[in-house]
Amino acid sequence: MSDNFCVRNFKSLLFAATIAEFAEFAVHLSNNVIAGQLIGEEGISALHLVVPLLSFLLFVTNIVCIGTYICYSFEIGRFNREKAAQYFGQGIILTILIGVIMTGISIIFRNNLIELLAGDHTVNEYVFEYFRFLPVVILLQPITLLLAQMVYVDGDKTVSAAAYICQILGNIIFSWVLCKKIGIAGVSLGTVISFILTLLVLSIHFFRKINTIRFKWYADYKDMLRIAKYSVVKSSSIFFFSLFTAIINTFMLSQGEEEYLPVFAVVMDMVELMVIFDGVEVALAPMFATLHAEHNTKMLGILVRESLKIAFIEGIVMTVLVLLFAKNMAILFGLHDAEKITIAASCLRIMSLSFCAAAVIKLLAGYYLHMEYVKLSIAVCSINGIAAPLIFVVFFVYVFGAVGLGVGMFFSPIFSLFMTALIVYTLYKKENFPYLIDKTKDKNIYMYDISLSQDTVMEITDKIEHLLKENNISGKSLIWVRLFSEEIGMMILEKNINKEISAQYTVDLNSDEIKLIIRDDGVLFDITDTDSKISSLRSFVVSGIMEKQEIKFYQITTGYNRNAFKFPKA
Repeated sequence: MSDNFCVRNFKSLLFAATIAEFAEFAVHLSNNVIAGQLIGEEGISALHLVVPLLSFLLFVTNIVCIGTYICYSFEIGRFNREKAAQYFGQGIILTILIGVIMTGISIIFRNNLIELLAGDHTVNEYVFEYFRFLPVVILLQPITLLLAQMVYVDGDKTVSAAAYICQILGNIIFSWVLCKKIGIAGVSLGTVISFILTLLVLSIHFFRKINTIRFKWYADYKDMLRIAKYSVVKSSSIFFFSLFTAIINTFMLSQGEEEYLPVFAVVMDMVELMVIFDGVEVALAPMFATLHAEHNTKMLGILVRESLKIAFIEGIVMTVLVLLFAKNMAILFGLHDAEKITIAASCLRIMSLSFCAAAVIKLLAGYYLHMEYVKLSIAVCSINGIAAPLIFVVFFVYVFGAVGLGVGMFFSPIFSLFMTALIVYTLYKKENFPYLIDKTKDKNIYMYDISLSQDTVMEITDKIEHLLKENNISGKSLIWVRLFSEEIGMMILEKNINKEISAQYTVDLNSDEIKLIIRDDGVLFDITDTDSKISSLRSFVVSGIMEKQEIKFYQITTGYNRNAFKFPKA
């Protein structure tokens, strides 16, 4: 499937998506590493004790951010630009409100929040210092996260990746320098500066031609509930992580294992590192929204199989890396005691053996959400995020002590994957197991991927004509579909002289109408615009047939042109 237009687009989004998912972890990890290297294990413990609070803040933020970009993608898939702009506008308003409200809470109740965090006197002093600039982080995080996701969904892979790389490197550099000067407070100040730099880089997108994001002043409680529905899955994962961390912290303290909290912090750092696996699902999200809106079950099936293959490969790569460098990772994360390094390395190696299962279960949880099986997605997240790890980790820590952390985290994703398969097979459509895609529609969907040239345009036009004749479609409908297939292909060529252009023609015969969808990765232009400048005889002809065509849509979608037309079958 390497020559498939949508698969190539998915893979091109994968790097930016992986960097996007890695960014939050990289900021947290770099903070831990800096605190561990410059302050010591007390610094690691202090930041680890703050994790549940920061995870909860991220949970609240994502309730708005994730649902906003998913709903925005759905509307773009339906060519509903007005509604998409409303979702973006509402998202901006809500993220600003969240930032302001949560910042106020963090300032007013700072002492109360610090008192809730268990630790000795020295550790709590570090926590207090870290809080000095934390309110500014809370203020900037929601709007930064939303804009970063929207720029990515809009297809600007360059600016998106650059912004996240800037956030990661900026946090490392400034946190390191400032921590050496003013202590652990410099770590949170470095994060503030990295957010500001990220916002500046993201702003570049709004001055580029590829930008299709528009702000519309809008707020509606029904749409707020809709974005909350789509946000709840990933947000719940963050909440479960926060809850799981807090419970295990308490459990280890009750078992007299307080000295091994830094080991647990290392294990949790590895759990957070597995957000890299989320990059596959995030890369799929805008593509799935588009194809789901188009009812293109055939391409959906191709993409999910391709994504599962990539997730499995990522799991293998991560397993090999951890097996080889587990001890180095433990040291990097800030451990200095030889015994703790050995225990942490053992935990990391044991849990890494189930990384393939972890990658697949993360992908499936997001996939079922994008297929609008929201309850199923929440169930998968609940099992994988809290139920399975809590049961297995508590049991094995009780039996084996600190090493049980790794054993419990090994069994958790395997058990979650088994339970997901059982639930899907038992409660949902057995004939569509495990993807829940209605494959009966596939036989009436035809896709043609080509590298555009005059010869290939004529060849694809002939194939489409032959296809329609085989399906007993003739007369005006046949003539119009052939005319559009040929003239649009030639018009794209004319706009991209001396450039290699890829395109995909999709013909969907499932309904009472013929649906023709043409995607291309050439110069961005609205071919359906009848008011566009006439620059050639062909542009005159295309403008004329567009005036005659009633049902036509154009939308830039993740950085490429997408045109859709509907014709009667008779």
